[in-house]
Amino acid sequence: MQAWGNFMSRFWISFFAAALFLVAPVLAKVATTLIFRTGRELLSAPQKFVGQSITVSDGFCVYDEPNVVCFGNETPFEVKASSVSNPQDLARLMDKCGDDLPGKEHDPTPDCTYSFSFVPTRVRIGVGDYILHDLVQSNKRLVLFEAPILEVKH
Repeated sequence: MQAWGNFMSRFWISFFAAALFLVAPVLAKVATTLIFRTGRELLSAPQKFVGQSITVSDGFCVYDEPNVVCFGNETPFEVKASSVSNPQDLARLMDKCGDDLPGKEHDPTPDCTYSFSFVPTRVRIGVGDYILHDLVQSNKRLVLFEAPILEVKH
């Protein structure tokens, strides 16, 4: 009878270990998503965010053929991706926030307000424009993230 008890104890320990092995990567992925309101936190050491899942809740996105570009609200960074996770979101961006809209990056409409998520694969520091307190800031330091895909939510 004691052998049966040892077998059952080993069974439950093995079962628990296997379940933990299967669930741990999912929990780790959920736990490692960094969430920022405007993304200002991404500016001081942008390289450390490469490969991490990031969500910015207060931003806007535009379609700039052939890419989608998202910006943090009043924050000097942009994310450029060649794809969007949902084809309907891409169609909406192309229609409402596309190339044919003059000044789309400098005067975003409510149609272009999005939260967005991405995993940067590369970061560069450049010079560009962004909006701060409703005024265009020209030729300023700009952090440029590249990602293969963006997830946008309106």
